[in-house]
Amino acid sequence: MDADLNHTIQPLTHAESGTAPEWIQLTPAAHFSGADGRGPYDASQAQSIIDASLQSVGKIAIDENHATDLLASKGGPAPARGWIVELAARGDSIWGRVEWTKAGEKLVADREYGFVSPVFSLVKSKAGGVVKRILRASIVNDPNLTLKSLHSRSTKMDEELAEALGLDKSAQTQQAVEAVKSLNGKVTQLQADVAAVHDAAKTDKDAGVEEALKALQSQQMPAVQDDEETEQLRETVKTLNSQLQSLAQSTAREKATAVIEAALQAQKIQPVLREHYIDRHMADPDSVEKELDAMVSLNFGGIGKRPPETSGSLSGSDEQVCEMMGLDPKAFAETSKHLNGAS
Repeated sequence: MDADLNHTIQPLTHAESGTAPEWIQLTPAAHFSGADGRGPYDASQAQSIIDASLQSVGKIAIDENHATDLLASKGGPAPARGWIVELAARGDSIWGRVEWTKAGEKLVADREYGFVSPVFSLVKSKAGGVVKRILRASIVNDPNLTLKSLHSRSTKMDEELAEALGLDKSAQTQQAVEAVKSLNGKVTQLQADVAAVHDAAKTDKDAGVEEALKALQSQQMPAVQDDEETEQLRETVKTLNSQLQSLAQSTAREKATAVIEAALQAQKIQPVLREHYIDRHMADPDSVEKELDAMVSLNFGGIGKRPPETSGSLSGSDEQVCEMMGLDPKAFAETSKHLNGAS
């Protein structure tokens, strides 16, 4: 495992003019190469790299012009200009959150340095190398990797554009370009589809799509011709509907008659109400059956056992029944008298 000095310059993105960025890009993509031809490097195992990079001391030093590698070994100074205290995977690259020293913040804010160059620990291979750990980084002005400039603008417009394209806010320019190309392709196809609909519907291309679709549907559904065959079909349908209605009525009446006859046998209603309840049951069987279930015999001991009325007048309970049912008291009395006489 070797440490590979990579002059990878990532623009130090500023939140606003005259400040040092809080987050800096440390790897340009999952697979990348240096401008000097070194690589390609594989940094696709982002979380593994993050865990390995912070596990020892918990922070990573940022020096100036790779002083740690070029001067410290010879006894020269290599002061930290900042400390990376947090790493995060964003899209296909790794970013670090920096706590700048006063000197480092001033160097970046005054734009004396514009880029970041990380130093990686690699497992080398014939193809290049696999990144295992980020050892440190430097602020430099001689970029090797294509990274975000320390001074490139990260404006609200950039974030809104990435969001509108369905990308992460930290998406790279190339990702945005590819998304726009894809979107343009979809728009072109949609325009071609709309034009085809207008052509088929024979509508003006400036008309709305909804208007074209309505016109197309009307063309595909011509009016039915009123010929002899169609008329026969209509008559057949009418006959079948009539038969179905007749069968439904007959079935409903049979059921209603059975239910009301049972209520008469149970002496819950007067015989004079037979047809009235049958009609009601045919219209609303559930309501009538619920009403009958709640009823008791109208006369104690049953209608057939009630002593005959000597005066021919109705009792108080009979008058109430006639009033509730809207019956003729005289007809009710005659029916009641006939039944009592038959007993």
